[in-house]
Amino acid sequence: MRLDSGSLVLDKELSDLDLKVLEFSQLLEELEVDYVIVSGYVAILTGRSRGTEDVDFLISPETFDKQKFDEILEEGYWAVDATEKSEVEERMDDDLSIRLAEEGEVIPNFELFYPATSYDRKSLEDKITVNFEAEERKLFISPIELQISYKLYLGSEKDFEDALHLYTVFKDEINDQKLQKTSKQMNVHDKFKRLRET
Repeated sequence: MRLDSGSLVLDKELSDLDLKVLEFSQLLEELEVDYVIVSGYVAILTGRSRGTEDVDFLISPETFDKQKFDEILEEGYWAVDATEKSEVEERMDDDLSIRLAEEGEVIPNFELFYPATSYDRKSLEDKITVNFEAEERKLFISPIELQISYKLYLGSEKDFEDALHLYTVFKDEINDQKLQKTSKQMNVHDKFKRLRET
């Protein structure tokens, strides 16, 4: 695993979850939807051993519309948490939050949501590319420094463990100054100190 200037190279055997995430990510790319993966899956992707039911995709509202949503459905996905298509369209006109899964499945599901904070927008703007040595496909994840601070901000024990995993794996490659800055901005500097001392 190598992290260097906006790119992460992974040499790993891909799990079923990884393959499903790659397939969905590739579909978003084909539809020219600007996205970045955030939250728990980032830790799982980089080696943390834990399960998850959902994978969070921040997407740019300027690159997503009802037609693209319809095209996703045509590719064999369904909206897990919406009983009517009109309900999904309402959400798209407001603050997007849609969970999609492969037809006939509920888990894993892919939650699409629009940026709501400056940190969300920063995740989209500064996303890093993940390349797989065994695959020609790629996906995009949130910057590791921002991801660590965000997990500390969320505050559950599972989130702290995700942050600890990312910090332990990448502490020699990440920008410590940037990490300290984001932890102060998110008001989690005390948690960050605890993280470093663990």
